[in-house]
Amino acid sequence: DFFAEVWSAPIAGPAPTTPISPVPSAGAGGAFVTADLPLTFSNDSSRVLFAGDFETPGTIQLLSNTPTGTQGQADILNGTVTAGGNVVAYGIGPGTNRAVFRGDLLVDERIEIWSAPADAGANAVRLSTSTPSGFSDVTQFVIAPDPQPQVLFRQDVLVDDAFDLFAVPVSGAAAVRLNATNVATRALEPDFAASPDG
Repeated sequence: DFFAEVWSAPIAGPAPTTPISPVPSAGAGGAFVTADLPLTFSNDSSRVLFAGDFETPGTIQLLSNTPTGTQGQADILNGTVTAGGNVVAYGIGPGTNRAVFRGDLLVDERIEIWSAPADAGANAVRLSTSTPSGFSDVTQFVIAPDPQPQVLFRQDVLVDDAFDLFAVPVSGAAAVRLNATNVATRALEPDFAASPDG
């Protein structure tokens, strides 16, 4: 069966002999690269981040390895994924070596936002606001450039499909709502940006 691998090589050579991505399980497709799931380096270049269904066919997870690592040294950053769940997008903002990612990790089809160290040195932390509503999807996020980076994200917490804008430290804490909530029919559009100076 066809599957995709991730390889790393010095620009001056020599060519590598093994990929840095794990050995895929039977039926897996391996590496999965899109605009939302890029192949990229951590800010200090110590880790290569990539996504794929190496462990469970059809379940996309976020992984990292060192540029010279072996297949067995790749780490899964997102933790346990519920049946049907996937990591759907991720990014690394300026000034941090934490990966920020969206996915339905706890409940299938409920997209939340998380962060984890790129080296898998600690468990993933949920950044989005928890809610008993059963909906609550995070649709977009931006990592604000700051000495202590903040993650801005759009989530429908109070009313299904009525989106609010939140900010939270990239390493986790209580999220702060940035928009007014006294408009019952509010509909925050998915167009927001962070100022370069915070």
